[in-house]
Amino acid sequence: EPPPNKARRRSQYSGEDDEDEAEFGGQRHGSGSSGSGRKKSAYSGEEGYGDGDDEEKAADEEATIKRRRRRELFQQRPLLVSPFSGLTTNLVQCVIIREKAGGGMFLPRYTLFFQGQDTPAMVAVLQGANRTTNYHLFDMTRGVLTNKLSKKSGNYMGKLRSNMKKTESCLYTNNASKEEVASISFERPNIMAQLKEGSQPRKLHILLPELDEEGCPIPVSSEATEIRSEILQLAATTDTPFYQIETKEPVFENGNYRLNFHGRVTIPSVKNYQLTTADDIHNVICQFGKVGENKFHLDYKFPLNAYQAFAIALTQFSL
Repeated sequence: EPPPNKARRRSQYSGEDDEDEAEFGGQRHGSGSSGSGRKKSAYSGEEGYGDGDDEEKAADEEATIKRRRRRELFQQRPLLVSPFSGLTTNLVQCVIIREKAGGGMFLPRYTLFFQGQDTPAMVAVLQGANRTTNYHLFDMTRGVLTNKLSKKSGNYMGKLRSNMKKTESCLYTNNASKEEVASISFERPNIMAQLKEGSQPRKLHILLPELDEEGCPIPVSSEATEIRSEILQLAATTDTPFYQIETKEPVFENGNYRLNFHGRVTIPSVKNYQLTTADDIHNVICQFGKVGENKFHLDYKFPLNAYQAFAIALTQFSL
């Protein structure tokens, strides 16, 4: 049996809800809102603002400054799990831009931006001359001396490797010894099922290691020479705890599979997905979908970080 699920921590922030839907897009969930009361004046007995409001305002401003500093720190450390909310929801919002091969580019690359930011946070480059799909990921928040991205450019973060069948992918760090920080499995339907039922939504299963005190994933060392997830092996054979998330089942409606992305996804695509836990399908941990020919939205929260969420999205381009 799979290990007990641990991905249950909820964000302390609540997001707004709307009614926009897209293909491969699903259930609605609302969010509460709380009003702020006004204090009674000690002198007039009427509603007003006493001296304590200045202290509360100062405390609010200090909290805002702290959140801004944490946001800046987080955007400089893609391996750190998000400690803050997104711009309008409880998910950290990102944009992925795809640059296809051509125009002087031999292989496609993908650039991730945090929503509202003009400078890229990460870049993934598909590597050529490999028997299996292989992406190299780079931290663009770190200055480099050359425009050519490589393992020697100083901002290399790690790689995403898939097996020959593209049913299993492993995300590694840049450590010389193989250290895995995510296992991504794709459940491929058999040919008979596809002929009988048509194109089916993709099903993903993701396993993530525990976090350290700073909120970074604790890598799992792997000695395997082939593309095989050490995290997946440990989860199947030991009691080692892992966070486990999976794709949310879409609703079949009017001849189409649908999920509700609350306006974040606008174009139907088999690549679109939402990730939840098996025991709480309404708690969307990550969502990804198409909004333009080469533009995609990626949103995520605990227990994912930007590096892991970006890698999960990249697997959709090679299936």
